[in-house]
Amino acid sequence: MKAIVLGANHYNTLWVARSLNLADYEVTVIVWDDSKKSFISKSKHVSHFYLFSTSEEVLHCLMHNIVQNEKAPLFTTGDVYASFVDENYNELRQKYILQNCENRAGGILKWMDKRLMLEKAEKDGFIIPRTTTVDLSTVDNIDFTQSSITYPCIVKPQISSKGSKLMFRICNDESSLEKSIEELKEECKQLIIQQYIKPDFEIAILGMRSRVADKIVIPGLITKVSTCSSTYNLGMTAYAYIDKKFKPLVDLEIVSSFLKNIDYNGLFSIEYFVKNNKAYFLEINFRTDGNLFMCTTAGVNLPHIWTSYETGKKDVAYPHTIKRKYAMIEISYIKYSNWLKPIQRLKEWWKTDCYSIFSWSDIKPFIYKFIYAI
Repeated sequence: MKAIVLGANHYNTLWVARSLNLADYEVTVIVWDDSKKSFISKSKHVSHFYLFSTSEEVLHCLMHNIVQNEKAPLFTTGDVYASFVDENYNELRQKYILQNCENRAGGILKWMDKRLMLEKAEKDGFIIPRTTTVDLSTVDNIDFTQSSITYPCIVKPQISSKGSKLMFRICNDESSLEKSIEELKEECKQLIIQQYIKPDFEIAILGMRSRVADKIVIPGLITKVSTCSSTYNLGMTAYAYIDKKFKPLVDLEIVSSFLKNIDYNGLFSIEYFVKNNKAYFLEINFRTDGNLFMCTTAGVNLPHIWTSYETGKKDVAYPHTIKRKYAMIEISYIKYSNWLKPIQRLKEWWKTDCYSIFSWSDIKPFIYKFIYAI
């Protein structure tokens, strides 16, 4: 069976391709960004590869260049790509098995709005940080002393696909918040102002929901041992482990209810901050997540499981109990780790079971990542 992966020149895209091909899919990868060359094209797990810089080229390729005898699953590896597929849902659904909300165009885009997302999450039982929204297209003067704003706070785009993490700002008082909004107002009109909770640590869950099979699979809880310290990469994993221990931080019944209530069908991830043993919901991503490689290494191949259920298979084999696996995002780890503690770093390297790019069985992408960077 064929499968298509649409995303950036990023290890997330690489690992979705690897996961699918390990389950015997013929994988086509479409990288859509400003890259001139892609290390992903060197992977032995990629059968066909395209590199485009415009949405028009991508849509034409999906509709005309990819030959198939049956509907193929189409996976996205970023918010921009998930939005693109959702916007073109009615056209693409004729050829592809698509992730969606409510089986309609615009369903994912609706819930990408963090105001709606957070309101729904709180209603369904998640704990969320104190949050307010600002629409700069309709409001001239903002009351920075309003009770819903708690300092320190973080400012970010209300809809992820219409902004970027480069727009994130952490503000400690009214003046820094006012300055941040002034800087951002030309780039993004709809903003979230959210209580910034400096976490004790961060966690995430990855999973899939199949509407056809009425099943939800969540392999385990990812605990982020270390993350990127940059404001623009908040929460991005550097070193982490996955295991089966969800409680007391994550209530899977709440997660299941939330997914069913918004009628999401596809792969997802949910991110949390943990403070004083309390997990705060940050956001849900309606796409594959960069930490997918941890699940695949633990033996739970989420893209394959979802596709199997969506194409009518009733029983799909995967381990319901996983052993703890340690994972490293090599570049982030090297960049953000404290190298004044070399023994600790060596211990972590020794424990690592999987890497975001490096693989002995598929080493070319790792080599060409550095060749192309030079």
